[in-house]
Amino acid sequence: MWGSRLNFKSRRGALAVVLAGFVALSAATTAIGTVMIERANPATGRLLPVAGGVLHVVEKTPAGGAEGRPVVVLIHGAAANLHDQEAALGDRLSERYRVLIVDRPGHGWSTPGTGPEGSTPRGEAAIIHEALQTLGVTGFVLLGHSWGGTLATTYALDYPQDLTGLVLLSPVAFPWSAGTAWYYDVGATPIVGPAFAHLFALPTGLFLTPFAVQLVFSPNDPPPDYVTRASARLALRPSEFLANAREVSGLKTFVAGQAARYPALNVPTVIISGAADTVVPPNVHARRLAAVLPHARLVLLPGVGHMPHYIATDRVVAAVTELTENNKTKAMP
Repeated sequence: MWGSRLNFKSRRGALAVVLAGFVALSAATTAIGTVMIERANPATGRLLPVAGGVLHVVEKTPAGGAEGRPVVVLIHGAAANLHDQEAALGDRLSERYRVLIVDRPGHGWSTPGTGPEGSTPRGEAAIIHEALQTLGVTGFVLLGHSWGGTLATTYALDYPQDLTGLVLLSPVAFPWSAGTAWYYDVGATPIVGPAFAHLFALPTGLFLTPFAVQLVFSPNDPPPDYVTRASARLALRPSEFLANAREVSGLKTFVAGQAARYPALNVPTVIISGAADTVVPPNVHARRLAAVLPHARLVLLPGVGHMPHYIATDRVVAAVTELTENNKTKAMP
């Protein structure tokens, strides 16, 4: 009998040692992986001081300079950073415009927002507004994708005097029936979320990234170098994983409260959505939003999924051109 008890205790002790070793290995993998990812994807723009931290902004201009050029500001979606927009649209748009591409708070090299609204579209819009005011930028076209489309809509409602036009790519605009991905729910859970982020999010994410990229582009194929060009692995760092989880988990409640404000949005708007988008279905979001905005035009792209800025770049650039040219026409005496 004593032997069996000792044997049980020894097995339990061995199991505890194995678990402790696994946790230590996961923590070390995350710490080392974070350093390696950051070294491979350094900040490439300006770190502008804002309330509570900094906002990372990359500027791209035409070869002849930015003076007198219309300004376009690009906002990325969830689990991404400014290189997602830069890789798809940066060079094309900067042939004609002064382009400012933003790491949303908590993403890339921007610090997270603070306070109860810090990770909401309203809180992030206020931070971006502050940075653009510092740069002296006003009278611009604002383009936002997915979660960034919600932020762009909020910006247009809160600071309409800043904008001459709004381009929304696959925007989230209304509450939806399904839940969010399990890892967002885990990441947004107190205590459990930070533990998961610092132990398992990065190694798990490295394995799942190719599948996640394919899913977000489906039914289209992603560019073969997308993960590298878009610096996608930055999203696996613990701080960014947690910021992203907070944003996504609170988005449904936010858009439910914002929906009543849409008829007050008077900024000329082009909404572009893939008809085959299963991530942010246009029947739930884009179609309904276009129906309630006073000055919106909807472009539905057959056979295109959630990433129209990659699959239908020409149509997105044309939408920006439409808004900038319309503004020039209105400004003529």
